[in-house]
Amino acid sequence: MHPTPPLRRDSLSNEELTVGRQDREEEEGSTRAQHSNSSPPASRSSPSSNMDQPYDDGSNTPPEEPIPTKDPLPETTPPPINPFTHLPTFSLLVLFSILGCLARIGLTALFTYQGQAVFPLIWSQGLGCLLMGFCVGWRKDLERWGGRELYFGLGTGLCGSITTFSSWMLQTFEAFSNFPGSTQRSGVHDAADGITHLVLTVSFAFFSFHLGRHLSSNHFPSLSPSRSPLLTHPLLTKTITILLPLLLYLALLLICILDHKTDRTLLLSVLLAPPGTLLRFHLTRLNPVFGSKPHKRTKGIPTLGTFTANMLATAILGTSYVLQRKPLPGGALSTLQCQVLQAVEDGFCGSLSTVSTFVVEIDDMRGRRGAGYLAGSWVMGVLIMVAIVGGSWWNGSGFGEACRL
Repeated sequence: MHPTPPLRRDSLSNEELTVGRQDREEEEGSTRAQHSNSSPPASRSSPSSNMDQPYDDGSNTPPEEPIPTKDPLPETTPPPINPFTHLPTFSLLVLFSILGCLARIGLTALFTYQGQAVFPLIWSQGLGCLLMGFCVGWRKDLERWGGRELYFGLGTGLCGSITTFSSWMLQTFEAFSNFPGSTQRSGVHDAADGITHLVLTVSFAFFSFHLGRHLSSNHFPSLSPSRSPLLTHPLLTKTITILLPLLLYLALLLICILDHKTDRTLLLSVLLAPPGTLLRFHLTRLNPVFGSKPHKRTKGIPTLGTFTANMLATAILGTSYVLQRKPLPGGALSTLQCQVLQAVEDGFCGSLSTVSTFVVEIDDMRGRRGAGYLAGSWVMGVLIMVAIVGGSWWNGSGFGEACRL
């Protein structure tokens, strides 16, 4: 006798398949019912069966269910802005933006000389990103020492003002276009010079940021004790924090107004740095709230605030750059007007735009999104300079010497 071959699925009718599927579902249902009957009863299976049985705390009153709360704001989200409750934050932003602007101008002057190996701005970008790496690595210690105000003052105020995105875009445009044509070279060398500015700035900025974060995490001890002496007397600390930057700013303003012998370009740059930093801090409100993980965010453009600040500063700097060099119908600009325009470039635009936060956001996004954000910001910044500076330069009239600083 030959064994009966097994039935093939395609040889069964639809009715037979349906009956077989129903039989299997009934068997699975009976099996689940047996398991549920054999499992021990829950501590609170029904109100009638457990009415006289005590709960875990020994009482007959059921415990209160915890009220669901909203997830707290992540650490990377700045606190909600209130002009009255966040005066210490604004004051520290003013103080550290002044110091950051002075550091950037000083480093640029120090490394500007004949036969320099690299462009001077790269040292400011590297120092700001290095300090930002330390701030990220020491964040908990900084907040324990001086609260979130100190962290935002150092990260947004100091590091953000030492680095600048707008000046980087201007120098990149000058490299690609060989402006003002002081050297005779081919278009290939112009392109090589522009790419050099891009590669050196990006690589040195990322290297400095990761170096600072690595050193802060592995080679330096904790910054603060368990209880910060600055937070022992919060009222006194907040009073000093608010008054000190305000008095410093007023003193610089009086010197700029009354002392006509002092170079006002530096003083005006320092005075215009805090407004740029505060505007950038407010523009971070455009960033969506971060997700539960650093690399996952809510829907939207996660870096819209920083991107807007960098592009706005680039456009303003390009306009000021053109006004300094475009011959005007009324003649040359006055000395004070030229100093104000230069201060707008060095102080306001230099502090409104930032590379340190730009690097942190790219490092947080990673992968294709980070590379796209880097490429998009760089291309958009260069295009803004091409439209404003290049359009004014190539329209036929060229540039003159409206200002001689």
